[in-house]
Amino acid sequence: MGIATDSVGNVWVADSGVLDPPCEGTSTADMITEDIGDDGAMNTRAAVTLIRHRGANREVRTFGKETGTRDGLRLPWSIAVDGNDNVFVANFAGQTLMQLCGVRTAHCPPGVRTGDPISPDSGYTFDGLVRNTGVQIDPSGNVWLANNWILEAFEDDHQNNPGGHELVVFIGLAAPIQTPLIGPPLQP
Repeated sequence: MGIATDSVGNVWVADSGVLDPPCEGTSTADMITEDIGDDGAMNTRAAVTLIRHRGANREVRTFGKETGTRDGLRLPWSIAVDGNDNVFVANFAGQTLMQLCGVRTAHCPPGVRTGDPISPDSGYTFDGLVRNTGVQIDPSGNVWLANNWILEAFEDDHQNNPGGHELVVFIGLAAPIQTPLIGPPLQP
């Protein structure tokens, strides 16, 4: 659902874990609701994947619920990397923002490894978050979250307005990046 690169050229991918297309007669809303469940617990295939190039070799590491490393990862939709190469994930079903340790572990708390959560394992949250579909970081280190999906969008009376209309900002949560973002994120 999302892809971002860090300052050393690694690729980070947000994988929603929704692999099965809907069957004939099944709406997208039914597919999403069934896969997520009421609390997102059914989304066991959700993952964040790191693709690291090392010369002619490529290393792929997946961090997700199947490996037991992240209980709070629920249908990751979007991903961004900050100036310290830490990773932010918009959790669509979990209604949270997750922060993961990137490849430069010197910028993470002691004992935290690449892919481990810096945020609480369930992510950063508050009562106003709904379905998060986008995340970006600005030059001041603010993390902007598109908080704009409503499940009722698939009902007849919402067909012309398939989403909500909120933005949420987590002030100063990330390391600043240099914008405009052309290529990998860099510190200012």
